[in-house]
Amino acid sequence: MAVLDNATDRSMEKLSDQYECDRTLDTIECNGYCRVALQFPDEMLKDAPRVCQFLMAQSKIRQKREKERQHDVSEHTEPLFFVIGDTSYGSCCVDEVAAQHLDADLVVHYGHACLSPTSRLPVLYVFGRKPLTQTLQAIATCLSTTLLARSKEKRAFLFYELAYEAIIPDVALEMNKQLVGSHVDVTAARLPLASVSPIMPFSEEGQYLA
Repeated sequence: MAVLDNATDRSMEKLSDQYECDRTLDTIECNGYCRVALQFPDEMLKDAPRVCQFLMAQSKIRQKREKERQHDVSEHTEPLFFVIGDTSYGSCCVDEVAAQHLDADLVVHYGHACLSPTSRLPVLYVFGRKPLTQTLQAIATCLSTTLLARSKEKRAFLFYELAYEAIIPDVALEMNKQLVGSHVDVTAARLPLASVSPIMPFSEEGQYLA
């Protein structure tokens, strides 16, 4: 049973990291959101129940710890999480209509996003974190070898999917270590999508404030 529990813990830890559950809970706490719509694309729906349950459980644990820390005996409303699937739009778009039908005050959008402006609800974008199929060193070595074979190249930019954003700076750093003494400099190019604030604030007129 202990082995099973440990395996489950590792599985949930991996899931939490992939779907950035800590950042999601931090955002909810800091802004006092109460009704949170979790919008998943079709390919991620299989994980939706576990992500939703994990967020609910961790939210309760956080609230309990905070009440104990402040010696607070009053009752607090726990955030309510619900899943949106099979949206009326493309999965890259935020389904504000469905979220508003459920009286949501925040939408957490998972997966690839076109970042089209929303007019009524704040959005937290979670692009996900794809695992590497090879070691970071192996990837860096492969790319470095390719660059060295192109003797005329002096600077290289790494472009990538947003789901790999968390590890790309480390890949670039490792490549530059391997390329010390060569004429090549490697930079992890920040895509325009990656520079957009993960929470999209807006005014009552529907204009973005950021």
